[in-house]
Amino acid sequence: DLGMQTCYQGLASDIIKRGDVIDQNLRQNGLNFTWLYGELAKQNIKNINDVVLASLQTDGTLYVDLKKDNPDYVQRVED
Repeated sequence: DLGMQTCYQGLASDIIKRGDVIDQNLRQNGLNFTWLYGELAKQNIKNINDVVLASLQTDGTLYVDLKKDNPDYVQRVED
């Protein structure tokens, strides 16, 4: 409405959820298991069951969240 330009290009596409590959999303993006395992290997991920979520970003990169992440900071939940 304001006529301002944004970088928004759409939503990321989930590829892996809780260790399970979402075949349909992989195929809809023109990708295959060879590509997926190659991307995981680049991030030193050997076991797909260690992945909680992997999503294909709009720029073509694969974001991966692991079960055993050790974040530098953990937000404390308060009421």
